[in-house]
Amino acid sequence: MRSLKSSYWIAGGVLVAVVLIVLFVPGVAENIEGRLLRWLAGLG
Repeated sequence: MRSLKSSYWIAGGVLVAVVLIVLFVPGVAENIEGRLLRWLAGLG
C-alpha cells in the first residue's frame, strides 16, 4: 500500500514539472502538441 502512495506522489511531481516546463519554456507546448496530434493520427 505504501509503494502505491509513493508512486502517486512521483506521478504528481512529474505532472507538476511538465506543466511548469510547458508554461515557462517557450516552444515546448507546440512541440508536445505536435507530437500528441501525430500520435492521435497514428491511432486513428
